[in-house]
Amino acid sequence: MLKKINKITITFLGAAFLNTGVSTRAVAVNFTPEPLYDETGVYSTNIPNSNGTLDETDIYYPVLSSSNTDSLPVVLFLQGANIDKSLYSNYANIAASYGFIVVVPNHFQFIPQLGTDFLLPETSQIENFINFIDLENSNSNSPIENSFDTNKLALSGHSAGGSVGLTGIGGTCLTLFCNEPFLLSEKIKAGAFYGTQLPDLSTGDLLSADIVPTNNEHVPIALIHGERDGAIPIERGRKTFELIKAPPKAFITVEGANHRGIANEDNPGDPMRPTLAQEIATETIARWNGLFLRATVLDAPDAFDYVFNTGDGQDPNVTVISEKKSVTEPASTLGILAVGVFAVFFVKKRWVTS
Repeated sequence: MLKKINKITITFLGAAFLNTGVSTRAVAVNFTPEPLYDETGVYSTNIPNSNGTLDETDIYYPVLSSSNTDSLPVVLFLQGANIDKSLYSNYANIAASYGFIVVVPNHFQFIPQLGTDFLLPETSQIENFINFIDLENSNSNSPIENSFDTNKLALSGHSAGGSVGLTGIGGTCLTLFCNEPFLLSEKIKAGAFYGTQLPDLSTGDLLSADIVPTNNEHVPIALIHGERDGAIPIERGRKTFELIKAPPKAFITVEGANHRGIANEDNPGDPMRPTLAQEIATETIARWNGLFLRATVLDAPDAFDYVFNTGDGQDPNVTVISEKKSVTEPASTLGILAVGVFAVFFVKKRWVTS
């Protein structure tokens, strides 16, 4: 068991130090993938842990007008190993502008191999997050009191954070990420992760040919991956995607982005240099993340069409492999009765070279 823990830990800590059934409906012909809100805000708070400590947390949100009564879905963003929450502020602001409250905690674990606490996410944060937002929605001191839809939640994350999200969705318990089997709440409606993978469960080896399947059942998943990711090679991300069992699912390659494309700044020590400007990479990742979650958490047909059909034709920096499960609606006009409703699978695969 210690050998397994060491293999997983060494790989993620190495990356850390390197980084130091959707319905098909009519869609708007003139849809453009622009943010829904022009202004976002942020405030800081603490999320209680089950172990009695607190996670310092930044919460990003769309600024609503006084007449706007929207009840917003909430996304938990799980950080990469040893990457402070502040380095995700650009991404989180953009993601919030697509109509989400984005919760970004700093979570420490004690790592025996290092003899110290280390920024590293784990599945217990998901339950802590759910408990926290139920209380925060009725907190009169919160700037977004009564703005949450606490039944429409999603997971997002980077690198090790994505692995934790996939672990939580799939119900597996990888030693580095959880202490006991995890039962995902039905409130979690989707997940979208950047630069991540799952390891071989039997050995803990992140470079093994075998990867843990993700038994996601009702939870749609998007994996977004930088084409120049040196910490987690894109082939590993693709393999993880292939083993996500249930559609809808998407694998979104951002050409020219590296492992830190989601962060405010790249790590100059990373030998895999990006060829896509950092601000463009971050905006691209946040946009596709936001639209995938709008498509799946909110069942937004225009966002669904962009992610699964048209978006990569409009975005020169993105290529998409996707699988969608849709239910056609009857084409009824002037009272003509539909003759049937049937389910079909649409599979679009656009393979790109790494």
